[in-house]
Amino acid sequence: MSLLGSVFNKALGRSINVYLAKEGSGYIRLTDVIDDAVKRAALNKTMAAFESGKLFNENDMKNMEQLTITNMGHPSDNDPNNHY
Repeated sequence: MSLLGSVFNKALGRSINVYLAKEGSGYIRLTDVIDDAVKRAALNKTMAAFESGKLFNENDMKNMEQLTITNMGHPSDNDPNNHY
């Protein structure tokens, strides 16, 4: 996993780390070659949804010590294959 940053978990009253998964079912993600601006955008999108309570309810958040982004699905104009 690659550390992206942290988000505030209001249920725990503290920040927790956000990671980008380096592999999953059927893929390996080369996190070192992903532009830092893309990683920041992923963290910012996750942070906004998490901290506003759109992703999880408070009971679930009480059990979270970290978040891991496993899917960054997006199309590519130059490559017809799925990008995660």
